[in-house]
Amino acid sequence: MRLHFIQHHIPRCMHICNHTLTALNRTIEQNCLFANCKRSPTPQYAVGQKVWLSTKDIHWKSSLNIHPVFHVSMVKPVLFSPSHDPGYLCVNVSASGIST
Repeated sequence: MRLHFIQHHIPRCMHICNHTLTALNRTIEQNCLFANCKRSPTPQYAVGQKVWLSTKDIHWKSSLNIHPVFHVSMVKPVLFSPSHDPGYLCVNVSASGIST
């Protein structure tokens, strides 16, 4: 009697598992589509190019040692403009990261 129950139960469990995985994969795809539709293309920066580094949420140490890796959302390309946004610091892009 138990063997019959187990033989019936295992395929049912496998079916439920496959159904759940299919639903999870569909949800992942939908979430990716939703997230990607709001994204804009990442700007390409070249070594030696000047960029504005956002100083928002950066806590400077007294020695001003800047960590050379920042998320792309924290930098903007420098456009030749006389105005300067006080929330940004002008820095250079280098092969090893960002330098002042």
